[in-house]
Amino acid sequence: MPSFTTLLLESDEAGYKRATQPQFLAAAAAGKVPKEVLGQWLANERLFLHAYIKGVGRLLSSLQLPHLSDSAQAPDPVTEFLDLSVEGLANARPEEKFLTETASKYGININLPAHGDDWVAEDDKIEGLRRFEALFGSITWNDSTFLPWLECAVLFYATDKIYTDAWKWARSQVESGSDASRDLDDGILRQLLIPRWSNPEWDVFVERLGKLIDDSVEQEIKLHQEGIKARLSARAREQWKLVLTAEETFWPKFQAV
Repeated sequence: MPSFTTLLLESDEAGYKRATQPQFLAAAAAGKVPKEVLGQWLANERLFLHAYIKGVGRLLSSLQLPHLSDSAQAPDPVTEFLDLSVEGLANARPEEKFLTETASKYGININLPAHGDDWVAEDDKIEGLRRFEALFGSITWNDSTFLPWLECAVLFYATDKIYTDAWKWARSQVESGSDASRDLDDGILRQLLIPRWSNPEWDVFVERLGKLIDDSVEQEIKLHQEGIKARLSARAREQWKLVLTAEETFWPKFQAV
């Protein structure tokens, strides 16, 4: 029987394809994204990392950790979610540093237009960034008795899973032996970004978070019978669709020439 997260992945295959196989990444794999376009996207990516960091902060402040300890048992799901969240947080800051250093090295501007005191107007952000800022900014504990942290876990799982699969797809589109020296972005995407963000190490983190969700749902089903699965699935799918839309609209509307 398919796992809970597998059913999420299969719940909107057309939407998943749009989110993970955009024209922007097809052009990136072909070396046809100009540095100016890449810089604008990286500017949004950098602010996405800020939203992610703040989202983890909101999550950590709302986690209801167990009051009692039992060293004889494996960590409870909430504590395990805490560990994964801290790990994700620790990964975000080095990525921002990598972006700024890469931009500096290749002479790319990754700042959106500033207004007043270091303020970026909403209209200058890509739609997907605005959606992610709203998602991460509204993180809260569900009032349900059953897995009140489910929506939070699905948000972070979906974000990382879709993003990782998108870059793996981009890597699969790069022609073997192709010369990146003549790429419109000086080879940044094909030599640096695509290999870095399609690295199998990212899969390990995503799979651990997915397994936590799957195991926790299965445990709830054992405790409360099969009927609880539909309720959990409805909550998860609603969050999944929100992330799919945010991911799809995070990629620039781009047509290579």
